[in-house]
Amino acid sequence: EYKFTNASYNMEAYYPREGDWFIIQQELAEEPDYIKVGGKSNKVDVAVKLTDDAGTFHFNNDTKTLSYIITGKGVTETQVAASSVMVYRCFFLNCIDPRPKPISTNPSLSDRPAEPKKWSISSDWKGTKE
Repeated sequence: EYKFTNASYNMEAYYPREGDWFIIQQELAEEPDYIKVGGKSNKVDVAVKLTDDAGTFHFNNDTKTLSYIITGKGVTETQVAASSVMVYRCFFLNCIDPRPKPISTNPSLSDRPAEPKKWSISSDWKGTKE
């Protein structure tokens, strides 16, 4: 049995009705640093209930199980209930890269000349070295 933590995916439920619902559970390898279901972080401290809104999720740290609900609430007969899931554990502690950002050693990469020269106009290049 292979478990992982980092995952992202999209899904669709076609033509759900007002009372339709399903709860998805996914066992993860470890506690993630970031969870977003349906484009929001709508975490609850207790198990997901059938009355919860779509995208509501719960992470059980003891079992490392992510549970979330998809419902037909507010979806008309011709619509699709779409959802997305993004779960990951950061490589660095608290998701902060401890390495300093590199300093640019070439000022020409960041500084623009006051009067730029166009390569297509030969008079711009008179007096310059080849």
